[in-house]
Amino acid sequence: MKKIGFMIVYNDVDYLDHTLTSFKDFVDEMIIVEGAFEITTKGGNPSRSDDGTLDILSKHVDNKKIFLKHVNLREHKDHYDIGYQWALERNADWAIMVDSDEIWTEQMKNIVDVTLKKQSTKTLDIKEIRLHEYCFINDFKTWYPGVYPRIFKAEKDAFFVFDNEVQFKNGRGQHNYLVLGDSFKNFHYGYVRNNKRWKLKQDCMWEKDFNPINLQYKLDGDKYIIPSDIPIYNFTGQHPDIMKNHKFYNMSASDIIYGVK
Repeated sequence: MKKIGFMIVYNDVDYLDHTLTSFKDFVDEMIIVEGAFEITTKGGNPSRSDDGTLDILSKHVDNKKIFLKHVNLREHKDHYDIGYQWALERNADWAIMVDSDEIWTEQMKNIVDVTLKKQSTKTLDIKEIRLHEYCFINDFKTWYPGVYPRIFKAEKDAFFVFDNEVQFKNGRGQHNYLVLGDSFKNFHYGYVRNNKRWKLKQDCMWEKDFNPINLQYKLDGDKYIIPSDIPIYNFTGQHPDIMKNHKFYNMSASDIIYGVK
């Protein structure tokens, strides 16, 4: 069973080293797709990362197990599809997507491995596996629940059609999927960012989707909030050990948003 990982990055210095350290040994090979989307460069942003992301990538990319490709296609799904198609070319059984700001726990990696090994002996045609996540917003103490597609069966002629969705020959993956986690989750820090990074996200969403209601981020006092139909919780558990040396650990939302350059 061959597992190929893929990730897209652009100015992701905040979490990239932590993410790669937690994930890269889980897969047989990995492709990192770096570059701004066309809709991002339209706003005047450079085509290549300029925040230290490329320096971090140089520590991990060895062109033996971890590979790097620079592209500037229109949006998320186009960059994700570069990674998925690369996994097909490498004869993967499974293509595994990881965000540049999420940490895969040992528990999740173990259960995914067990699930994939069991799946290889079954006739049930599972095409997609979704994972539960703690999605942190503003700081490391505030989160909302997420369930996201992360693992896709590597099939010829399949391709990404949305940010997290692969189109298979017999229809989209949501009709043939498993969900893992709930009592255990991965840790996703995509919404714990400084003000500049929040603005980049907002500008990108506006250009791509004209800022639909479910993507409207608003500033309330010193915190960004997401729509009221998404429940927000106080986190009382333990972050992965690898995150306890992170610069945002134990920082307030205000200091993270406005005080960290």
